[in-house]
Amino acid sequence: MIQRCYNPKNKRYDDYGGRGITVCDQWLDNNGFDNFALWSNNNGFNDNLSIDRIDNDNIYSPENCRWINNKEQAFNRRNNYKIIFDNKEILLIELLKSLNKEDDYYTIKNRIQYELWAVEDAINIPINMTKDIYRMYIALKNEFRDKPKEYFISKKYFKDKYYFTKEVFKRIIKNNIIIQTLNELNIINEQYSLKKG
Repeated sequence: MIQRCYNPKNKRYDDYGGRGITVCDQWLDNNGFDNFALWSNNNGFNDNLSIDRIDNDNIYSPENCRWINNKEQAFNRRNNYKIIFDNKEILLIELLKSLNKEDDYYTIKNRIQYELWAVEDAINIPINMTKDIYRMYIALKNEFRDKPKEYFISKKYFKDKYYFTKEVFKRIIKNNIIIQTLNELNIINEQYSLKKG
């Protein structure tokens, strides 16, 4: 709290001290830590919780603070991220909660806000995949459907048809994307592989 509110070098200062958020005198004076510790112990503190201001435009004080978990924290942030989905403005966390994806909030928010993904891609592409990996995964599913046993796909074929790079091929091998694809297609005991070339 003190670093965010009073240290201009803190990376979060602009969101706190920079916009006038302070810490109450009771938690800043000579007995500040003891007062804060006493309040914390009387208000449900444990190591899995973080401090949260009930009114995000008000100061840190006993009347305005509580201990909450990360999911609750995401709902109450001043900069909670709004998106346009189905032509409606909605909080991203509310949409993810309705899709049972609230645990992926920070990854999906980062995709939309900083990596500039389309909202649908950010939500629908598994969080362990990049766009290229996901595109390769979809391409593999399409190629493997209704193919005979021992169907070999050359890297050159994929490179020419889908414009995939060597790096993408390395990642699909490393991430077992081929095995994942076959499992999802319920293909068992069939020898599919990528042929060098």
